[in-house]
Amino acid sequence: SAAQAGGGAFSLTVMGSGFVEESVVRWNGLNRTTSFKGPHQLTASILASDLASAGQATVTVFNPAPGGGESSAQVFSIQAGEVELSGLSPSTVTEGAPGFSLTLQGSNFTPRTVVLWEGSSRTTIFHSSSQLEAHIPTADVLTTGTRQVSVSTDGAAGSCVSTQVPNCRLTVTANTAAPVLRAIMPKTISTRGGTAIRILGDNFTAGLFKTEGSSASFYDSQGRLRPQASESAQLKIGGVAATKVTFINSQELKAEAPANSVGSSSASLEIPDQPSQQVSGPAYKELPAAAPVTGTVKRLRIPFVVDSSQFRTNLGVNNLEGETATVTLRLMDNSGGEVSTPGTQITVPPYGMLQVNNIGRYLEDASEVTGREASLILESEQQVKAWASQIDNLTEDPSMERSLAEAEASQKVVIPSSAKISVYLTSLIVINQSAVDGQVSLRSRSNAGLVQAQLLNQTIKANGFLHFEDFYGELGVSNVYGPIEVEAQGGIQVMATARIYTKEGTSGYFQGVPSTQASKKVIMPFTVDNKDFRTNLGLTNPGATVPGVLVSLVDGNGLTRGSLTTTIPAYGMTQINKINEALITASGVEDLEEGYLVLEADGPIVGWTSQIDNLTQDFSIVVGKPADTTDTKLLIPSTASTGSFTSTFAAVNLSDLANTVEIRSRENGGTVRGSVRLTIPPKGMISYGDILASFGQAGTYGPLEIESLDSRPILAVSRVFSRNRTGGYFQGVSY
Repeated sequence: SAAQAGGGAFSLTVMGSGFVEESVVRWNGLNRTTSFKGPHQLTASILASDLASAGQATVTVFNPAPGGGESSAQVFSIQAGEVELSGLSPSTVTEGAPGFSLTLQGSNFTPRTVVLWEGSSRTTIFHSSSQLEAHIPTADVLTTGTRQVSVSTDGAAGSCVSTQVPNCRLTVTANTAAPVLRAIMPKTISTRGGTAIRILGDNFTAGLFKTEGSSASFYDSQGRLRPQASESAQLKIGGVAATKVTFINSQELKAEAPANSVGSSSASLEIPDQPSQQVSGPAYKELPAAAPVTGTVKRLRIPFVVDSSQFRTNLGVNNLEGETATVTLRLMDNSGGEVSTPGTQITVPPYGMLQVNNIGRYLEDASEVTGREASLILESEQQVKAWASQIDNLTEDPSMERSLAEAEASQKVVIPSSAKISVYLTSLIVINQSAVDGQVSLRSRSNAGLVQAQLLNQTIKANGFLHFEDFYGELGVSNVYGPIEVEAQGGIQVMATARIYTKEGTSGYFQGVPSTQASKKVIMPFTVDNKDFRTNLGLTNPGATVPGVLVSLVDGNGLTRGSLTTTIPAYGMTQINKINEALITASGVEDLEEGYLVLEADGPIVGWTSQIDNLTQDFSIVVGKPADTTDTKLLIPSTASTGSFTSTFAAVNLSDLANTVEIRSRENGGTVRGSVRLTIPPKGMISYGDILASFGQAGTYGPLEIESLDSRPILAVSRVFSRNRTGGYFQGVSY
């Protein structure tokens, strides 16, 4: 009847009467694998995650119909032990070191124990009650000195009992060795110049290069920008200085290559009072342009693909038809030239999914890191959808991008929110999907709608892109947040996406919304507020008038449980943190952990939510859908209940009538693995913490379909997350 928090999985014996072979033991309302031992005894497999935190769990038994139902509850106690930290490894690193894993030894750790670095949480992996692993980014070790490391479980600080590591501190030592140049990546770049390159070596320091008017993207552990010194070092490619040289870590720099003629090149590192260092540089090529699509071929785009020491991009392609799909892939340089072998093709099984891990390396036929930043074009005569996951190599945090069809391009696109404040930064990618060069103007607005930074008349090549790794840093501003407007000039059509990220390695994508797609009634398919998660709501106004907005919280039975009214400034944004709590407080009704939101405005708006993990502070972003959608069949591109990955699921019935839906999971090969039929109440919703396990498909992965058998409109979302509690959202795709 009791166990210690953080303990391992175990078998629970349940005693009672009236048990049958189909009886299921439920732990806090969730089914657990059950063995029938007789009419008076069952055993259930309790997971280690069920003992994540101290408190109480309820145990019930459910018997199926006819004559079934759920028993009264018994209380199971989860007892806490005092968390203690006894050691760190490593205990010393050099300033500017690449991000690393820090191992912590101690006792009474639980899956809810988090590592604190100078009092701020870091991405933590629970290995056992005596060992944790924390991911420490370069930003935390840019300066010499000692760093305080501690642990906390549900807000209770652990004690430090070590005599070997005084006060549980890590020491950052000075890097005094001379810089060494070793290699340049990628190996092939455009003669047009501007290609992002990576400079590999040793003993690089944050003050090696002048800023040349651009702010550098590196910070101390308190989030303060570290100014570069001016040792006047230069990195030259083919004898011409590279620009925008930025410190990544002691083994890597990033820069933009100069233009050059076709042929091989050499690279040199020039440091005052030191001998010049030379290595082979990249080969310059006239990269072929992507030809316009013809006939029945349809084109999709993944805005950003990367393969570096920091990130990798995995590609997924879903086939929505009953015949094998042939898909042509084109990896495009920022100048609009194709860097992969032209016309590389893949095939996707009928109704199946093909996942290509590290798509950039695959398309360049490389066995090692390529250093490439690119966008990806997909072409097919069949109906396919695609998605990409940009994964942080240190934290394994995935940020989900969906493919964009050419019809989604526009002359004006709005990024609903962006930030460079506290721990948050913003990268921005703008794609020119037209076959001619053009220009774009970028304007960042405050929540009040005032222009706070802008970049005007930026040239963007045909089928090329602009990438700002730290958008506000390149504009020389900080302590700002709000929407970004991307406006095309010269008749071109553009797409845009922004990645909001923290220096701790958590992130989420905001894909740009054409201003014409704003709506007066928007549905946010899922909102949650409990001990594990909170949800913040954002309302963005792309127009010049000030709309009033009614925000309503609806439960699974379709009942409105709370509401409030607000306004959005012209061209501005309104954010309401912990929206469930705000709505309940405003309405004075009973708490509701899970539900969905209805946004009703008297002018077109864009709605979005950020679901935030209260333990890790990882956030997952969803942009709302217009309430007048007629979609009756949706695809979740990928779900998982295997290894370290789990997928949630929520679906909303937009109809005033009950809606019977069929949920089907497929293998990647397209075969239906299993299906279930459910009825969603009028204007109601369903949600699952582990959708595949809930339907008896634990240990599997693949696409998921939901279809209304009553031909009534639905919305759906799924969040995939890893064991270190980082994740990202898949929104249901119509087809």
